[in-house]
Amino acid sequence: QAFIGVERGYTDSIGDLLAERTSLQFDLPDGLNSYETYQKFPEAVDKLNQLNGELSAGTSAIVALVYRNRLYVANVGDSRALLCKTDSNQVLRVVQLSIDHDSRNEDELLRLSQLGLDVKSIRQGSHLGNQENTRCLGNWLVKGGYREFEELAPAKAEPIIAEPEIHGGIELDESCRFLLLMSRGLYKSLEEATGTEQVNKELAMMAVEQ
Repeated sequence: QAFIGVERGYTDSIGDLLAERTSLQFDLPDGLNSYETYQKFPEAVDKLNQLNGELSAGTSAIVALVYRNRLYVANVGDSRALLCKTDSNQVLRVVQLSIDHDSRNEDELLRLSQLGLDVKSIRQGSHLGNQENTRCLGNWLVKGGYREFEELAPAKAEPIIAEPEIHGGIELDESCRFLLLMSRGLYKSLEEATGTEQVNKELAMMAVEQ
């Protein structure tokens, strides 16, 4: 319900922006390319770009809840939850509880293909409209405005959704040491800086050392 509430609040807040955007689009004549339109109507185009920037604001999100000694995790997008445990030999084990909602997720690709999208092109391009995630909060342009993107236009319904994926409940016992919640920016920065293929484990070890 938390995710739905945030998404509904976002949708309710952008009505004026959408109205202004629609009005501007009607005022701009058809038959001109982007360069010609900007040359003749620079102020209108600048304003339209500003509105598009505001309407494209979105985020991934992750929530963890402990209830009756059980752990539940819900996420949209590519923020991650890592449960760090020790095994019988006291070796640290890292379990990713969240799901990365992107073009490498086969379940998400299946969902998109059922909506009529070209999964092969999505795999090759990795982007869906103006972002990489297949789920997010906000970003009206890839939801209500998805038909403006060539790769998303064939979809029978909004392809980018805000519905979270829920994992749990995991019983918490003495082997459970700590939980890491992180943004994509954190683990991608480490991957790019070090070239590691075990970024989850590396981050967990850093947390232990601190």
